[in-house]
Amino acid sequence: MASWSKKDYYQGSESESEEEIAIEKLKERENILKEDDFFPDLGQEELNYNDLTEDELLEVIERDSPELMGILESVKNLTIISKNAKSIKDTVGIKYCQLLAMNLSYYMLLKSKGKIAANHPVVTSIKNIEKIIISRGKQRGNDILIEENIKENKDHEIKETQDERKGKREIDEKIKKNKGIVKKRKKIERNVRVKNKMKYLKKLKIRRSTLGIKEPRNQDHYEGETTGIRKNLIKSVKLT
Repeated sequence: MASWSKKDYYQGSESESEEEIAIEKLKERENILKEDDFFPDLGQEELNYNDLTEDELLEVIERDSPELMGILESVKNLTIISKNAKSIKDTVGIKYCQLLAMNLSYYMLLKSKGKIAANHPVVTSIKNIEKIIISRGKQRGNDILIEENIKENKDHEIKETQDERKGKREIDEKIKKNKGIVKKRKKIERNVRVKNKMKYLKKLKIRRSTLGIKEPRNQDHYEGETTGIRKNLIKSVKLT
């Protein structure tokens, strides 16, 4: 007779052990996903970066953080834009550049702490802002080209009209104002009427000073006669 037990009766010895093994495997997979999904362990291989060549360093960067080269290129382009910020008239574009600088500085902060990965949201936001800046730059470049073409066409038309006038160009304002070697005169001598008036007033002043006549003053009220009044002098006409 074969021996049997409770476990054999309930058929639980083999099935329960298989379930426990499967649960343990699932837990191990969950732990691996939690640790390595977003923040992979970059310090597993201890490398001496001073001993590596330039090509080997690039390989390590592309392997560990493939987004870093693009970020560094963005920083380089942003420094060039910041140097020429005064000449840029696109205020909206400058605001986008400021937003890009904020995101780049945040990325560098996380990178220094080792808390960044290629699929981090800040990396995608940097890429989106760069696309907007590039599209605005292309649009602005097209507008500048259109303005330059209009200016060139106007200059060409002016040149054609000048060539039609018997090969002589029209004089400009500088040539119109050029008086050659004419002697510079005083302002009063340019106007004959004012010159004669001032000459008359000057002579009148000399005459009054020699005869002792006081210059009349503009008075608001009567102050009396300066030389006195004769009582026996009658200037009126009598009616008969």
